[in-house]
Amino acid sequence: MNTHSSNTTENHKRTMAYRDRLHTQGVKRVEVRIPAQDVPLVHNIAGILRTGGDEAATLREQIQQATGEGVDTTGKDLIAFLRNSGLSDLNLERDKSTGRTITFE
Repeated sequence: MNTHSSNTTENHKRTMAYRDRLHTQGVKRVEVRIPAQDVPLVHNIAGILRTGGDEAATLREQIQQATGEGVDTTGKDLIAFLRNSGLSDLNLERDKSTGRTITFE
């Protein structure tokens, strides 16, 4: 048997075993593109989330709030946002007329 082929097969087996362990642990590997200056930050965030516990839960909540992920919004939330924003002076009443006449040319 070819040595190169044997090494490739062994590497493949190790890789598959590693991926199976990650899957069993509920861990996913992700690749992202970010500015080089943010690499240490993203590594630190990933480390905290991977470790779990209270610190991870707090960080997860802060990130979700910052990104709007996992936030269910309702019409009441939209109204509250508009009232608290600089847009509160807008007239948002609906035109209740029955229609208008249009012509086709």
